[in-house]
Amino acid sequence: MELIHFYALKIDEGLTDRAFKKICYITSMNSLKTIQKHIQFLSGFQPVCYDCGCSSCVCYTGPYEILTKCPKCASDHYKTDGKTPCSYLEYLPIIPRLRAMVANSSYARKMQYCSKHIRNPRKITNIFNGTHCLLLWETCVKIGDEELPEWFFSDP
Repeated sequence: MELIHFYALKIDEGLTDRAFKKICYITSMNSLKTIQKHIQFLSGFQPVCYDCGCSSCVCYTGPYEILTKCPKCASDHYKTDGKTPCSYLEYLPIIPRLRAMVANSSYARKMQYCSKHIRNPRKITNIFNGTHCLLLWETCVKIGDEELPEWFFSDP
């Protein structure tokens, strides 16, 4: 459990990997990689890595995947060896994260906030009282040219 709290400190405080590695060394804690592997095992989440350029302007995926230079700043996609990306982004896919939140009764209740929120059109108490959300409350969901029989924020 101590490892989880320790790693949460890194995330919550935005510690760089370099700073975290120094703390691991000073406290004789496991290495960053070992802690990350342990967290991945406990959570069941597997991060997906995407290449980024030296300036991190773009993530080399989709239409950018085959590019060797950044379309924004012209920095290189790869280091001098031509194979290793200058940097990368580790992404936790949204679907497993949402499944985990729904499986947790506490988070599942929190995620119902929007549907349980009592709207007051004369008072803005949060984003759900904003003009855009109020418009969506009265709009059917449209995907492409097809209008679905469900309203935004409704329970299908």
